Amino acid sequence: VEDAYPTANDGFQIEFLQWGGGRNFANATSSLSSSTSSNTPENFVILLHGWSGGPEYFQFAMQTLKHNDKTCYIAPRLRGHGCKDDMKGKFHISRLAKDVHDFIHWLKKKQICAQNQQFSFVGTSMGCAIIWSFVELFGESEVKNYTFVDQAPLQNMRDDWCLGSTGCFDEASLKNLQRAVLKGPDLSEFADGNERACLAEGSSFKCEKEVKECTMGCKPEALAELMADHTNLDWRPLVGSLEKPALVVVGESTQIFPWKGVAYVGFLMNNAQTMVCKDCGHWLYLEQPGLFGFALSNFISTTGSGEIQSPSNESIEADLRGGYEFYKDKFYFIDAKSVDYRFLGGSPKHYKLL
Repeated sequence: VEDAYPTANDGFQIEFLQWGGGRNFANATSSLSSSTSSNTPENFVILLHGWSGGPEYFQFAMQTLKHNDKTCYIAPRLRGHGCKDDMKGKFHISRLAKDVHDFIHWLKKKQICAQNQQFSFVGTSMGCAIIWSFVELFGESEVKNYTFVDQAPLQNMRDDWCLGSTGCFDEASLKNLQRAVLKGPDLSEFADGNERACLAEGSSFKCEKEVKECTMGCKPEALAELMADHTNLDWRPLVGSLEKPALVVVGESTQIFPWKGVAYVGFLMNNAQTMVCKDCGHWLYLEQPGLFGFALSNFISTTGSGEIQSPSNESIEADLRGGYEFYKDKFYFIDAKSVDYRFLGGSPKHYKLL
């Protein structure tokens, strides 16, 4: 059936996982009837996973929420990350942003959402860069709010920037990373090392097998090509121009960036909250899925004008009516604009607060 599945403009079929929202949209064989479309979800949340990951990464946080017809969470599988059409197209951030745009067009064409629907965009790691590219290309008219998870606005080092990636920050380190993903015979060794780096240092947390399987399913050449583009993109000017509300989430013990590099996103924005998850690394949404699901559900109800509505989902772990009290020992908010971002030399850990 034509348009049963979302397709990008170059014919790439977009696969996705869905939680909530009532009916399953994964095989929308026809447009919804007018009676059905009147009951479409109010909130649509697009979850964009990071480099070498997959939409399955979000299932752990999604399982901590009581889903309903009101809010639909959708996580596309990024091109090059285990899709049936992974041989199709080029692998760079703007191409993935166009895929998201085409996916939204499909949702509207199939009357799965309203024509004037605004979306909550959630990006983890490289998923943030895809959102920034989306806004650069298509503007903020389709954005309700943002959640940016553990991603600095620039990975590479520059004369005026040293808060980027700790593992891929110049041409030499990029080549090392590319060799690691291309060495073969598969991505098993790389996946194990990636897990150690993405969890908090010294963490005893063990990822579910689905996490490694996502990396194992990726196309190595796609990962190498994507990182070459991703690591060199400077999003600082764009991030500073964003107007819609944002939640910036930082892993207190992230090993992928200095934590201040992530917090700098909140510093650049005029309408952002910055939340730090204690004892968490880059994969904070895996290490603390209940906290992440709760914070996300609470925040996405914020309107484009900043008005806070009732939470979109109830949490299985915590009573939303009690606010953040249940998780009070697992996170804290900071004023990102009061942080001293000067590098003091030596280890990237040598930063200080004013």
